[in-house]
Amino acid sequence: MKFKLFGNLDCPDWFLSLLATVSTISTESALSLCKVAVDKIYERELDWDSVDEIAEKEGLDLHKLKEVLGCLHSIAMNSTRFGLSSLQLSQELTMLGLPKEISDGVAEHLASLDNLRARLVALNPKKDTIKSSSYKLFHVPLSSTDSAAPQPVVQLNLKIGQSTHEASDRTCDIEIPSDKLRFMRSELMSAYEVLQKSS
Repeated sequence: MKFKLFGNLDCPDWFLSLLATVSTISTESALSLCKVAVDKIYERELDWDSVDEIAEKEGLDLHKLKEVLGCLHSIAMNSTRFGLSSLQLSQELTMLGLPKEISDGVAEHLASLDNLRARLVALNPKKDTIKSSSYKLFHVPLSSTDSAAPQPVVQLNLKIGQSTHEASDRTCDIEIPSDKLRFMRSELMSAYEVLQKSS
């Protein structure tokens, strides 16, 4: 079954394992730890004394505590990344086996964070972008030692814009045999189609 929480893909087994641990604690503790997971995203100072109290109350050792926080962190990240509404998130978490009270509480808390998406965008590193490209096709002459005709070579010239304003644009020249370029293009087109279907 496909879930929007995972980009319209199947739920991974590791997440189900973590979710099973979250299901064992009370709704109050789950919501408190959800707030801790969100505070971690915002890089706020964490109240570890409260976290220790919750862990002791729920009988969570360090490993289980990390599982709960990791699961709630993944829920916050994925629900924001894939644009789930509060209702969608609650329904999907319930379908995955989380008690409805916890599902509703986590979904409502995350829905109240208007600037969480902006925070995640700010955390993503800015990547260099390709501003322009050009290519030349070179036919390699056949020599007497060649057992087969050499593949033409494509020279790509890329103009890359830097992610920082201070740095100037740079150029990058790449030479690649035409058959490998065709294969690479085919693979990229397949990946693009998969991304389009999952968006």
